[in-house]
Amino acid sequence: MNFRRTAMVLVVLLLMTSVSPAFAERDFSKLNLFFDYIDDYYYESVDEEVIFEELYESLFNSLDDHSTYFSPEEYTVFTEDSEGSFGGIGVTIASEGGLITVIQIFDHSPAQVAGIKVGDKITAVDGESVEGLPLDVAAAKIRGEVGTAVILTVKREASTLSLEVIRDIITIENASHEIIDGIGYLDINQFTESVISEIHAALKDFIQGEVAGIVVDLRDNPGGRVDVVVKAVDLFLPQGDPILTIDYRAYRDENYVSKVNGVTHPLVVLVNHSSASASEIFAAAVQDNDRGIILGETTYGKGTVQSVMPLTDRSGFKLTVAEYLSGGGNTIDGIGVVPDIEFLENPHVAGDFAPIRAYRDVYPGETSLTIYGVQERLAAAGAAIEKDGVLGPMTLKAANDFMASHQQRTAGYLPRATLTYLDEFFSGGLKEDPMLKKALELLQ
Repeated sequence: MNFRRTAMVLVVLLLMTSVSPAFAERDFSKLNLFFDYIDDYYYESVDEEVIFEELYESLFNSLDDHSTYFSPEEYTVFTEDSEGSFGGIGVTIASEGGLITVIQIFDHSPAQVAGIKVGDKITAVDGESVEGLPLDVAAAKIRGEVGTAVILTVKREASTLSLEVIRDIITIENASHEIIDGIGYLDINQFTESVISEIHAALKDFIQGEVAGIVVDLRDNPGGRVDVVVKAVDLFLPQGDPILTIDYRAYRDENYVSKVNGVTHPLVVLVNHSSASASEIFAAAVQDNDRGIILGETTYGKGTVQSVMPLTDRSGFKLTVAEYLSGGGNTIDGIGVVPDIEFLENPHVAGDFAPIRAYRDVYPGETSLTIYGVQERLAAAGAAIEKDGVLGPMTLKAANDFMASHQQRTAGYLPRATLTYLDEFFSGGLKEDPMLKKALELLQ
């Protein structure tokens, strides 16, 4: 191994290919000094390839959460077409606090069969840690050949589980629609190319059905292509309304405005914390142009553009090259879209909560396992309360705040109806969709 020679080659490449004068003028003497000392004095032999792969990774990881270096193996998986012989496990994942979190599981999917649950934190794939990895890199590791097994290590509450999942072709419906009580309901799962024809079909049915308003559901929508979401939101805006600005540092900015006169029905857009990227562009365009009501939770806050570049050694990298700004010039990245009306969604929190026995009303000052179960559920939803099994003022207030946020009745105690609602809400057994119900009420 000759660190000196390799270091000089690296520096020359940087000088030749860099687009930034700052890099070209950088003094790399310290880097060469480090290589010299490692080469001469380190007490063991060092794998040069490992050292440089980690250097490349660190370089991109130091920039932002979405810029990434791919080893040749990772780049092959990342760019592999998921059609045909490659498949997945049937989940939607998000990065929360550096942990890969399952936020949605498709019905009858391999993940559901294997026992994966919403809220599970995936910490390793086939024994290799994915903690701190960019979301798309972790997703690429989970994806693979149809029929092959992948071992996922997941954290669930206080437990760590190892689950085998058999990959399969995952068919995702990009959009679905129906008419509910005279209101058009359009659920968009992702902004892929084919979704535009599905939106056209939905709007045709809504117009023929003479709906009184339209609900567009973007909850758990991870995004998609910019050109597609521009075409999609265009169908809901007047001609000439600003949609999006892509703010480049190295190139001229790109501005998008609506090109057609879209439908004029009253509009409500549903979002949650997992609505990201292209779905945030849609919601922001509706909000900035006062075209409708944004209902739900503050969105994820992914407002940057990435460019993927292959390298001659079959590795590659993904670099953030621009930022999305909403039509009104507002920053999305790291902030998200704040809803006009905040509404907490059913979190379907996975966990073994204490049971709630809703056979009678519960009054302040009482102590029971049921109250402890109520406190566990409220704490899982973000309430800052002590889990002591006592129905005190803070617990009662948290329960009433939660019920009020879902347009449910509140009281100076916990009625049986409140206990039942909390139990069903957190178990996923609640038949109704509270946020959708609220949207329908706003349009009727």
